[in-house]
Amino acid sequence: MKAAWVWPAIIVTLLAAHCSVTGFLLVAATTDPSFAVEDRYYEKALSWDAELAQRKRNDELGWRLLVQPPGGLAGLETQEVPLVVRLTDRSGAPIQQAEVTVAAFHNARAAQVTTRALRERAPGQYEALFPFVRAGIWELRCAATSRGQVFTRVVRATLPGTGDSV
Repeated sequence: MKAAWVWPAIIVTLLAAHCSVTGFLLVAATTDPSFAVEDRYYEKALSWDAELAQRKRNDELGWRLLVQPPGGLAGLETQEVPLVVRLTDRSGAPIQQAEVTVAAFHNARAAQVTTRALRERAPGQYEALFPFVRAGIWELRCAATSRGQVFTRVVRATLPGTGDSV
C-alpha cells in the first residue's frame, strides 16, 4: 500500500466503523421490547394543567378505586386472568353502572400495553381478563366514568406471573 493511501484508508475505516456501530445501536434501540416512549408524551406535557385539574376533581369526588390483583397465578394454563376493580364513593357505597377501563403494562415491557373495558360483575365490582404473564411490577392506569363524572387513578402493583417471561 502506498503511503498516500494510508490516511484516507484510516478515515474511511473509522467512518465505516462509526456507521456500523450507529446502525447496530439503531437496530438494538428499535427492536428492544424493554424500550418504550410514553404514548402522546408531548400532548400530555402540554396538557399538564388538565392533568392537575383531573387530580383535583378526583379528590373532590372522593371516590376510591381498589384493584384486587389476582393471586396464585404461577402455573396457570391460561395466559389471561381476571383483574377485579372495586369502585366506591366517599361513603363507601358501591358505584354502579360505571364505565371502567384499565390500561396495564409491565415495567419491563412498557411498550406492550393491554387496555380492557371492565364489565360489572357485582354492584361496584368490575372485572376483565388481562395477560399478566410476567411477574413483577405492573402499572394499571384506571379510568371510571359514572354520573357524568370522570375519575382516574394509576396503581402500581407487584404481581406474580402466569408463565415464563416473554
